[in-house]
Amino acid sequence: MDIRAPQPQRTEAGTAASFRHPNLFIVGAQKCGTTALADYLREHPDIFVPMEKEFWFYCDDIERKVPIMPEWRFKLAFEDWDKEKYAVDASPLYMFSTEAHTRIKECSPDAKIIIMLREPAEMAYSLFYQLKYGRNEDADSFEAALDLEPERAAGRSIPSNVYFRINTQYTFLGKYADHVQTYFDTFGRDNVHVIIYDDFRADTQASYLAVLAFLGLDPHTAVEFSVRNPNQRSRTRSLNRLAQRPPKWMGAITGLFFSREARWRVRQWIKKLNSVDEPRPPMRPETRARLNAVFAEDVDRLGRLLGRDLSHWVAPPKASSDPEAP
Repeated sequence: MDIRAPQPQRTEAGTAASFRHPNLFIVGAQKCGTTALADYLREHPDIFVPMEKEFWFYCDDIERKVPIMPEWRFKLAFEDWDKEKYAVDASPLYMFSTEAHTRIKECSPDAKIIIMLREPAEMAYSLFYQLKYGRNEDADSFEAALDLEPERAAGRSIPSNVYFRINTQYTFLGKYADHVQTYFDTFGRDNVHVIIYDDFRADTQASYLAVLAFLGLDPHTAVEFSVRNPNQRSRTRSLNRLAQRPPKWMGAITGLFFSREARWRVRQWIKKLNSVDEPRPPMRPETRARLNAVFAEDVDRLGRLLGRDLSHWVAPPKASSDPEAP
């Protein structure tokens, strides 16, 4: 699948030499607990996690409607990184980029990589509802969105508000094996830690402590392992859009009076106030069966790559979809 698109070229002068690049990357996948993990890691004294998540700084190849993040803004996000051993860039689309792994390796040769993976049918279903919540998906149903994938891959019938065209390719995003292999090959298996969502959901603390062991850090258990990114709907769509992408003039004015952190916290407060937790409806059994057939071969390859039986991911349809991640 071609995910490249003409983009303004980023100035690379001094990128690797004059800037201390993050050295811990949560590269994917979407709707697999990456937001929760980043929040939990933020509470460790040896890990710096910026207020923002999903910079997409190292993946210029992925077509987007949002501007490429300028280098100065990316640097600004990490200006408070001081004595912590690790600084985190959590951008799930890095796993599906054709260039992110190479750029990360060039800019941060000793980087550690975390990959989080979820049953692909559930990941796709959850992503659809997240995009609906953010008004980035205009298909009437998940099934309709799946039917539109060939059109959208060809650049047609793209939702007007979607930030990344690749986000509408639900089955593409659910095939993990090749991308995991790429990160193993680029960074070495010892530097890549894979978390299976089933484990993360069943015992979040154990998964968190395994990450700390992977990073060579002391255990730090003073963390509240609460739900961080549940399925939601907006009370008011226009207010949700304003909180997610405030106009430039608003940012310029508020920047005169408030710090970046204060503005970020206000946006998060608005989003929380305007959101209602709402469990997703069960996935149709015939839809799950359709997706399981699509994902079966890749799940088998992934299981062999990880040395783990993941056949339950593509087992016969269940009666309802799994709850959301922590």
